[in-house]
Amino acid sequence: MEHTVNIEKLLSEVRKLDNTKKIDLISQIQAQVNRETKKTSTKNLKDLKGLGASLWQKVNIEEYLNEERKWS
Repeated sequence: MEHTVNIEKLLSEVRKLDNTKKIDLISQIQAQVNRETKKTSTKNLKDLKGLGASLWQKVNIEEYLNEERKWS
């Protein structure tokens, strides 16, 4: 059996709460979202190895660095 969340039913229940409980609910929802976001957004720097390498394939690094050094 598929569980479906009815947003209107949830909002109807939230409307019954006093402001203090609404604020507590918001805090709990925000904390849950933060925990879930932290789990999915954690990246290992080693995963970035080679990222963008194709952009540099046709670039003469020595010439590029010499041009950049002219700025200083």
